[in-house]
Amino acid sequence: MAMAQNLGLESNTFMVLGIIEILAATLFLIPRTSIIGLLLMMAYMGGAMATHLGNNEPIIVPLLIESVLWIAGAWLFPELTARLKGK
Repeated sequence: MAMAQNLGLESNTFMVLGIIEILAATLFLIPRTSIIGLLLMMAYMGGAMATHLGNNEPIIVPLLIESVLWIAGAWLFPELTARLKGK
C-alpha cells in the first residue's frame, strides 16, 4: 500500500481501479463490445500517465501499454484508423 500513498490515493481505491480495469478488459475480449473496451482501456492508461506525471513518477510502463493498445486498435479496427486519418 506504499505505492498508493506515494500516488496520493487511498488503499481502497485500488479495488475500484482494479474492477474498472477488469471491466474494460472484459469488454475488449467480447467481439461485440471490443471497440468500447479498447477506448476505455486507452482512457484508463491516460489517467495512469496523468497520475504518474502529477507525482513525478516514471511513465514508461503506462506509455508502453498505451502504445500497445494503439497498435492493437489500428490492427484490429482499421475503420478507426481510417476515421482518424479523415477518410
